[in-house]
Amino acid sequence: MSWADSEFEDAWFGDDRLRQRAIRVCERLAEHPSESIPVACCGRAEVEAAYRFFSNAKVTAARVLAPHHDASIRRLAAHPVVLCVQDTTELDFTGKQTAGLGPLNYAATNGLYLHVTTALTPQRQALGIVAQEFFVHDPACFGQARKRAIGYYARSIEEKESGRWLRAFESLCEIAGLVPETQLVCLCDCEADIYELLAKAAEQAPDQPRVEYVIRSQFDRTLVGEGSLRAFVQHQPVLGGG
Repeated sequence: MSWADSEFEDAWFGDDRLRQRAIRVCERLAEHPSESIPVACCGRAEVEAAYRFFSNAKVTAARVLAPHHDASIRRLAAHPVVLCVQDTTELDFTGKQTAGLGPLNYAATNGLYLHVTTALTPQRQALGIVAQEFFVHDPACFGQARKRAIGYYARSIEEKESGRWLRAFESLCEIAGLVPETQLVCLCDCEADIYELLAKAAEQAPDQPRVEYVIRSQFDRTLVGEGSLRAFVQHQPVLGGG
């Protein structure tokens, strides 16, 4: 049994032929990860079959990811410590006439964003994707400074794009309950330095598996009885290099 057979063993698209096609497509793309679908596939018949697979209404991102997600959690359980790295990437579809897209960093580009949480060992062995979320920029707010966007501070975290960091952390809290012998550590860039995420981390029940976290500082926050965050950190011993 190949790795793809094992990964998609429990996949269900309503038709086992689609499961078999998912295995074949993944094998081809894994063999040529930097190539396009026509180049990665072996011949015209495979290319057409791959595009039919992607255009099938039964094939959704959730159904493709579900068996991989389950297999990833099984891999997590075999390690004492797992790093869960959150980050966002652009999917650029500029020039494509596709509904549901939004502007990227420039008004002339369009596509969507994918926020991914990837699990790996401290030795950098990838274990899989444990959470992902797609989102698009609102064209009506493009180009506005965040502080001046209409109603920004009146909106809840669930309504803001930054809510994706919190939702991914909440997913890790759920996963931690499934792998109680594994210490999960969430790693985030400075965009995740938001109050709601810090509050969620502090609210974790002491009798439940805890998700630790390392977040790059964006704000010089006030610490209870310790002055400012950055002044406090400057006086702490160095724990590692990089």
